[in-house]
Amino acid sequence: ILSPWAQVAVFLSESGNDGYVSANGATYTPFANVTGPGIQAGQGTDTDLSGFLSFDTSSLGTGATILDAKLRLKQYSGNDGFDSLGPCVVDVQKGDFNEKAKLEGADFYALETDVDVTEEGALAAVDSGNWVEAELDPIYASDVNTTDRTQFRLWFDHVDGVGDKSVQWYSSESIGNEPQLIVQY
Repeated sequence: ILSPWAQVAVFLSESGNDGYVSANGATYTPFANVTGPGIQAGQGTDTDLSGFLSFDTSSLGTGATILDAKLRLKQYSGNDGFDSLGPCVVDVQKGDFNEKAKLEGADFYALETDVDVTEEGALAAVDSGNWVEAELDPIYASDVNTTDRTQFRLWFDHVDGVGDKSVQWYSSESIGNEPQLIVQY
């Protein structure tokens, strides 16, 4: 049960540290500082795409106990990526993927703190121009880093025979549409 004196902090994703990585065979290419659609996840004919979000949550401080957290994203694309690929998976890193804040190709396969951290189907299709709020499963609330960054990776399972399908969201470069991490502590 949340206490009535719990506080809420809203963090905006960091420019230069969010975006997406394209994987084509053993070649991983980062795309940071991209205006809408700056966050992408899905697949192409010969590629897979994973989106990345980065939040500087260090202002929470060592004394904060995280009670609840949710991602808030504004969808850029339609829903056909969800229709063809199924649920979007969200991984969390307490700190930086690959130990660097800046988005890089190695983030695509970097180890995460936890896999699939939102409630089932939480990062759902909402149509272009609408906001989705994906709540973290309460068991992963402690993965929000109170002394450094908290980063997220968004991806879909690859579906053979589907071809080019992806979902796009606005990135930090889209003023007024920036991805948000809402933390109750």
